[in-house]
Amino acid sequence: MVASGGSIRLEARRADRVAGVDGPAIAFSVLDDGPGFAPGGTARAFERFYRGDPSRTGSGSGLGLSIVRELAIAHGGIAIAENLSPRGARVSVVLPVQPPPGGARA
Repeated sequence: MVASGGSIRLEARRADRVAGVDGPAIAFSVLDDGPGFAPGGTARAFERFYRGDPSRTGSGSGLGLSIVRELAIAHGGIAIAENLSPRGARVSVVLPVQPPPGGARA
């Protein structure tokens, strides 16, 4: 979550030798300068129905990032959540340059 006046940035970069992805890969990332994930939040960010701040109001079921992870896995990739220093967070989807043999996973 980014406060009014905060920023969100998109980036794509080459990501070679990423654990869980075969061969050369591309990382697509969303970065913000908000408060980042709560302690322990990066480990749980992709769990279904997980919402990092239970006191937060607003819509959302906690399914968004779990769907992102499943789509990444279906295409031979991974999803990563991390806090940035001193503030902010990054969520990345890392996909192989070459699709997995046999196409996308079911």
